[in-house]
Amino acid sequence: MNTEDTKTILPISLVIPAYSEEVVLPKLLESIKGQIFQPFEVIVADADSPDQTIEIDREFGCVVVKGGKVAIG
Repeated sequence: MNTEDTKTILPISLVIPAYSEEVVLPKLLESIKGQIFQPFEVIVADADSPDQTIEIDREFGCVVVKGGKVAIG
């Protein structure tokens, strides 16, 4: 990084893996909207949720992509 340009903030994409998150996802997305620095995009990798997860993502303007199960840490 150029030392003259230390105030430059690069755009970021936030990726959220999800499966049946209709209860907690709105809280997370509202929190993200309330941050001072906004991500360039929010991508939700959905693992075929049977609930309203995808609809909620779209209401918040998220990019929805097909996802898989999160690996065990």
